[in-house]
Amino acid sequence: MAKVLVGGDGLSSLKIMEEKGHDVIIMDNDMTLLQIFEKYFPDLVVLDVFMKEKNNAELLKEMNFRAQRRGEWPMPIILLIGDDSKETECVAQEVKADFVLTKPFSEEELFEVTSRLITESRRRKRLQQRYEESQGKE
Repeated sequence: MAKVLVGGDGLSSLKIMEEKGHDVIIMDNDMTLLQIFEKYFPDLVVLDVFMKEKNNAELLKEMNFRAQRRGEWPMPIILLIGDDSKETECVAQEVKADFVLTKPFSEEELFEVTSRLITESRRRKRLQQRYEESQGKE
């Protein structure tokens, strides 16, 4: 079971991920989202890029910074967008999003993308653990 942190209002449709066996927390408040991130350290973050009229690029940068400070790989990020404008494209590149889903999207599409990214996240964590173990043995 993967830990998935979802940020955005009106994203209860993402509960489908819970039905597929993932542990999902959905938040619509930036500060609470960051606090939960620190405590929960998810395998995947799904975030509405413009949550409550706010650009969440800074929030995602802070999450990646905190992950790196803890010695963790940056977690995969799926950005949910309402349009495919140049501004949104720039935000996705800036935060190094792993995937961008344009609303509306199908449950199948969401599940396919999350499954792929969660598998990749777990692979990264295993590689990191092996590396750290090999460094400790020298």
